[in-house]
Amino acid sequence: MARTLYAPSQPVMIHDRTILIAEGDRTLRELLCRRLLTLDVVVEEAEDGREAIQILEERHPAIVVVDLALPLMDGYAVIDRVRGLPRSERPMVLVTAERGVVHTLDVDLVQVVLRKPFDVRQVADVIASCLTALRSRRKPAVSAGDQKEGRDPALLR
Repeated sequence: MARTLYAPSQPVMIHDRTILIAEGDRTLRELLCRRLLTLDVVVEEAEDGREAIQILEERHPAIVVVDLALPLMDGYAVIDRVRGLPRSERPMVLVTAERGVVHTLDVDLVQVVLRKPFDVRQVADVIASCLTALRSRRKPAVSAGDQKEGRDPALLR
């Protein structure tokens, strides 16, 4: 069951501060979501690969955290689907209990691999670094509705 959790303290374009957590283990997924909300982001959750793909296609999150061992559609299949989506340059963080996967991954898509077990603070630190890198590379996104209404684009960061 996909859920969206909000924590932004100021208006944002939803995809610019949205993190997708695709993790089959409910307890770990909830721990990650709670920790990431402290970063002032929107967190989307997916418990399986199909939900992850649906969220990727509909909501275009800025950063994706995906487990290789997802049910229904594994993390490898999710990574393959990301290749064909717009904004495929989005940072992907892979979490896995498997050994030796680093050699088989597309380094253009997967920037960080974290081996389980890990500390959720470590994931939050990686996400914070990715957000900083994204902000420094990209101008603020402004939708047509924001331009018409005369909103200050700086408020959308």
